[in-house]
Amino acid sequence: MQTTRFSTVILSLVLALLAIASAILLIPAFNGANEALQHEIKHANKRDQRTLNSLMKAQFKNIEQISQELSNTYEVHLGLNENDPDNISQVVEKLLSDASGQYIDAIVVEDIDGSSTVSINASMLNLKLSLAELSKNYNPLSTWTSVYTELEGKQFSLLRLTLPIVDEQFGQVIGRLHTYVLLNDNYWIINQLQELFGSSAISLSSRENILDSMESQPEQLHRLHAPVTIEDGVLTTENDILREHYLRIGNSDDYTVRSLLPNSAERTLLDSYTSNLYYATLQVVILGIITMLIIRYLITSSLHPLTRYAEHTPESGSPSPFKSGLFNEFNRVGMAIEKMLQRIREHDKHLSSIVDNSPDLIFIKDTENRYRLVSKQMARLVNQNPDQMVGGLDSDFWTDEQIAKVRQWDQQVLSNSLPVQYEIPIVTEKGSRTFLVSKFPILDDHNKPYAIGGIATDITKEKESDELIWRQANFDILTGLPNRRMFSDRIEQSIKESQKTDQICALLFLNLDHFKEINDSKGRETGDLLIRDTARRLQSCSSDSSTVARIGGDEFAVFLNNLSHLNDAEKVVKYLSAELAKPFTSAKDTVYLSSSIGIAFYPSDANTADSLIQCANQAMYTAKERGRNRRNYFTATMQDSIQNKIILANDLRTALADSQLTVLYQPIINLNDHSVHKAEALIRWRHPTRGFISPAEFIPIAEENGLIIDIGSWVFRQAARQVKSWRTSLQTDFQISVNMSPAQFRYESNDLYDWFEFLHQQELPGKAIVVEMTEGLLMDTNPIISSKLFLLSDAGMEVSLDDFGTGYSSLSYLKKFDIDYLKIDQSFVKNLENDPDDVALCESIIMMAHRLGIKVIAEGVETAQQYDLLKAWGCDYAQGYLLSKPIPASEFETWFADTLADTTTGLETSH
Repeated sequence: MQTTRFSTVILSLVLALLAIASAILLIPAFNGANEALQHEIKHANKRDQRTLNSLMKAQFKNIEQISQELSNTYEVHLGLNENDPDNISQVVEKLLSDASGQYIDAIVVEDIDGSSTVSINASMLNLKLSLAELSKNYNPLSTWTSVYTELEGKQFSLLRLTLPIVDEQFGQVIGRLHTYVLLNDNYWIINQLQELFGSSAISLSSRENILDSMESQPEQLHRLHAPVTIEDGVLTTENDILREHYLRIGNSDDYTVRSLLPNSAERTLLDSYTSNLYYATLQVVILGIITMLIIRYLITSSLHPLTRYAEHTPESGSPSPFKSGLFNEFNRVGMAIEKMLQRIREHDKHLSSIVDNSPDLIFIKDTENRYRLVSKQMARLVNQNPDQMVGGLDSDFWTDEQIAKVRQWDQQVLSNSLPVQYEIPIVTEKGSRTFLVSKFPILDDHNKPYAIGGIATDITKEKESDELIWRQANFDILTGLPNRRMFSDRIEQSIKESQKTDQICALLFLNLDHFKEINDSKGRETGDLLIRDTARRLQSCSSDSSTVARIGGDEFAVFLNNLSHLNDAEKVVKYLSAELAKPFTSAKDTVYLSSSIGIAFYPSDANTADSLIQCANQAMYTAKERGRNRRNYFTATMQDSIQNKIILANDLRTALADSQLTVLYQPIINLNDHSVHKAEALIRWRHPTRGFISPAEFIPIAEENGLIIDIGSWVFRQAARQVKSWRTSLQTDFQISVNMSPAQFRYESNDLYDWFEFLHQQELPGKAIVVEMTEGLLMDTNPIISSKLFLLSDAGMEVSLDDFGTGYSSLSYLKKFDIDYLKIDQSFVKNLENDPDDVALCESIIMMAHRLGIKVIAEGVETAQQYDLLKAWGCDYAQGYLLSKPIPASEFETWFADTLADTTTGLETSH
């Protein structure tokens, strides 16, 4: 870099400042004179505007007077009254040919009927303008207005004055006189403007169209119209003054008048000041040379001690005090250098303190891989101190493997001049640690790297935390088995390998039967022990190449890959079933479990992990539906069943809103007096394309997707409204039974208070509705179920135990929950005539219920013999197709009024 002497620069600056000072003195004077000149130009422009207005106003006032005199002439009046246009033309043409009419381009005399007599001056002889048509357009009287027309693509602008012609004898308007002045190429207007302004070029424009113009030299009009706008009406250029005025006659539009004048005054002013500037510059040069010599001596005598002080500053320790000289300014610079050196020493101490006390490893290496700066933590890692490491190479401290990785990243930093990050494991006395190394280039003044800086952070704990998070995301915490996510990933990997070898794979989906009941009754601790022991048994039964996973809850899965034959899976399934059937023994208890297993094969059943799991899961649910404690292989019909369920589930979501659901009522007969005080509400679904769908098909789907809550509430409200009606029209104590699904009992937010509130709104007692529940719910230990049963009892609603005899209820539960009715399942009633066991069972149920104070209802009564047997054993109520099938409410009322008495009479007569 080229350097120069400080004194030379200062002297040059002084000379420049003197020249600038002279210019500063002259330039404001010139600018002031120029501003005064511009002000005078603008003032003259405004004065000319007023003169223009006065001149044009006088000219057109004269034309207006001439037109007024013409409208009052006897000849014009006579021509209009006698409809003599020739006479009118002679008068007008005489006027136009005289000196008084030379400024008028055309006159149109129009009678009261609209007929026109047009007379034009010589200026418009070659123009065929439709003045008669223009005159018919409305125009304010006695004032000038603007008129525009086109001829052969050219626009013409005219000024028009319309005066009424009044008959002096009768005082009536007998016509109108229209006076026209053409502004296009109007010699007298443009000449008067030229004479007024004394310009070298002038133009008259309307709506950006030039109507008339004049120039003394070529290109003057081009310069005149080059600016689009002229601010304040005046624009001054180097050679010209452009001015813009506005012309308006009466109520006409504004017309633009632009004039071009030579800018001789500004050029004279500039020449004068330029000659004075040359003289002032010569004086400045002479004065500057003298000043430069004086300043040079003073600066040199004071600057040399300051330079010597800066050059002899020691590299370490505190700097020596600065000795003051003649000038305060240089003394202040010396003192500032002294303070700056002290701050640098202090900053070095701070930086050293940060580097040595940082938990990170900090270092700087040159391009030859020698350490130039090393923190204490960095040196301690290799059992060195920083002074021992500085100057050393990588090979002095690291292994060959570490050096290879370090050199690779160092080369990338130097090549790209960009920072990098990488992880590197280092074995220390405390064990293996992982460091995140951030390296960056240190650049010189030319942006070239001359060293590498680095910071290494110990991320061992973060890596361990990431590993823990990864395990929690992919493995089951309780058993340590892969979870569903990891299991799916491993299946996908195994499937990819099997595609190359055409091997068979099998997926076993296991569910522990009745695990929920055991978990609820024996506690979570026992349940966790069962899950862990099940996982251990499954792992012990599986080969090293198999994958065992816990899918969730009481569900497990086993993936068997590289099977030689389908029968290989059967052997594993039997082995697993046998192991899981063995008793689970703990310190507190011994538990026996069975399992339901679904099996699906790759590639015959599915070719992706998700679809394979879905198929095996469906097969497992089929095994549970068929009685549990069994295995079931996936078939295509199961897939059809799934699709059918999905379609029905989707259709069911709109069935309630589309009024596809309906409620039928089946009467319940009192066997003692044959009266009818009860009926059961039974829901039916009339599908728009599939017809009636059995509740046995769609109710389980509604329970699965939660729609049973809305459907159950809808049935309840329908039954409540109906029982209110029948208590008025049929029996005052009429009851309707509604079925309540187990899902409705178990659903926590279904608190039944909206049912009680609806009964209250209908002014019905709780006894008007009987709630039917399945027998198996009594064995459920869920506190939500027991609380809802007590709520029904507190509300006065009776409870009926449906399908009694098919479950496992205890007599103690019948008393605990205050059951009001038992309904004998129709499977026992069906064979009363032929099966002694069913006879004994039905008779025992009736007897047991009566001893507990519970009434009995027999379902599915279809023959008179069944009816008689049940009545003879003391059964309280009966319902079935012998009496009536489920029917709509309207038919029920008809049946109640007409059919029931005949049916009862017939039964009594036959017995």
